[in-house]
Amino acid sequence: MRDILFLDNNIPIGFCFRQDPQHDFVVKIFNHNCEIKWSNNVLYEFKKVYKRKRNAFDDWIYNLIIELNNTKNVMTELQLVDIASKLRIKGFNQIVCFKLIKLLWKESSLNSSEHSKNILESIKNFKLSFNKGLSKSYSICIKKLNPPFERKNHYPLIAKQLKNKIDGYDDLTKLGSDMNICLDAHEMGKQINSLKFLTDDEKIINHKIDIQSITKIKKVISLKEYVLLANL
Repeated sequence: MRDILFLDNNIPIGFCFRQDPQHDFVVKIFNHNCEIKWSNNVLYEFKKVYKRKRNAFDDWIYNLIIELNNTKNVMTELQLVDIASKLRIKGFNQIVCFKLIKLLWKESSLNSSEHSKNILESIKNFKLSFNKGLSKSYSICIKKLNPPFERKNHYPLIAKQLKNKIDGYDDLTKLGSDMNICLDAHEMGKQINSLKFLTDDEKIINHKIDIQSITKIKKVISLKEYVLLANL
């Protein structure tokens, strides 16, 4: 019997953005013989985070080009990482910057003998190819996971028990929030006895015992743990 997985929004986000630490794990999930589902609240959060991260990437590239326009020295990969990691762009820490530069260096076939002018041209080309890849991955997610599940009922008692453990409220009129997403999975779990909630949200994982005992979710499991247990 195939596993049925309800995906939190950070899972499809990890599929779209190659620099995310969970990307390789998500690809295995998408290629695995399992049934994957999401809800309209997950879709809403996915679109919101996707847009924010894509805008952050564009800001990062824009600021990186400005910095390099003021640099006349020959660039090495480590020098480029150092410059990129000092850019103060929300959502892009040093690890993310390092992974992006590694991708740039690999895909552009740059080397330490090239002048920064050639690096600038490579960065511009990298931006085009990276954003094209994002759009393709986004389309794959929408096509593979649609139609999203739409919850019909309120669960005030469950929401009350999960209060201070899960962020948000039980609100069918407003899309998004961890609470709405957990309650979506609960209602789906009433229809699917073996439903697993796949997430990389630390707060949800830290309260998985409570969530499993209060809701109809069979198991709350992290992405990495699922991949390891399923031997993917």
